[in-house]
Amino acid sequence: MTLTGRVDGGKYSYEAGRRAALEIAAKNNTDATFFANDILAIGGVDALREDAGKRVPEDISVAGFDDIPMASWPHYALTTSRRPLDEIVTVVVGMLEDSSCRPGKPSSVKRVSGGLIARQWTAPLR
Repeated sequence: MTLTGRVDGGKYSYEAGRRAALEIAAKNNTDATFFANDILAIGGVDALREDAGKRVPEDISVAGFDDIPMASWPHYALTTSRRPLDEIVTVVVGMLEDSSCRPGKPSSVKRVSGGLIARQWTAPLR
């Protein structure tokens, strides 16, 4: 798979997702698109289906990021990447409490689990 382009929607909103998807569809050379969050992806899918006449995932696969509750609704069933927000908050609070993120301290890496939630808007590679 080759990255062929990037679209900056400006805002993380449903409308920005719609605009970005229409820009992508107009080029007619994209097999898959990954949106920076699920709201963008949901707007993108609606635009691809309703305005661009694309079949998702047959013509173009779509994935989002953050696994919001709406992503699992039957009409959407969005493939997405889950972020463990509770775990992230716990790690950040711990870093604040132990002062490991004070200015002047060496950087550190904290890894948290996450995962791909495969639903129906992605197809196998062509």
